[in-house]
Amino acid sequence: MILPHGADARADSVFRLAESLIDTDVWDGIHKPRLRAWIETFEGPEERYFAALLLNALIYRSQAQTAALARQLFQRRLPQVIASLGIPMARRPTLLEMLQNPDRDPNLRIVPILKDSDPPTKSGPLVCRLLRQLLGLSDRWMIWPTQVGISDQSHVSAYIFVDDFLGTGTQSAKFFNQLQSRMAKPWVYAPLMACRTGIDRLSIRSPHIKVTAAEVL
Repeated sequence: MILPHGADARADSVFRLAESLIDTDVWDGIHKPRLRAWIETFEGPEERYFAALLLNALIYRSQAQTAALARQLFQRRLPQVIASLGIPMARRPTLLEMLQNPDRDPNLRIVPILKDSDPPTKSGPLVCRLLRQLLGLSDRWMIWPTQVGISDQSHVSAYIFVDDFLGTGTQSAKFFNQLQSRMAKPWVYAPLMACRTGIDRLSIRSPHIKVTAAEVL
């Protein structure tokens, strides 16, 4: 690897910037000793420069920013998609209020992205828990993928699959295609963040899925 001129100074500048983002709580939840310990695992100028490149490319979202993404998803993005499916949506209660109310069935279900072989620690169930904590969604309207399309869900108007991040779209397309035989009602895939390339690939490989995200990279 041939380092560019001033690589050491550039790396030090990125490391200082990272620490300042921690000091100002922009990178909330990351502590400087942990950051420094991570940097020290990279030895030599080439590895230090590589570590700086990784940090410089990092897209970090704090808990407050994640909460804002979740609100954007359920207050703006998803209501537009649900309406485009021809499902009537009154102004009151809103979609968010419907999913918060445990006493009145919204005829919608929240589903984590989780294959049968995945452990419970995968991001899908964690996102459901996060949505319950940040937005107050009722877990009464959250179901497992194995429950999609079963007889006691016949009144459901649409299934909303949630995730934290859509990357290449390859794994998501494989997941949805495995469940396609159960598709009797509209499906919406709603990750908090998504790459444009992943959205495009999923639209080709799984055209039966409506995709929306709070933030598109």
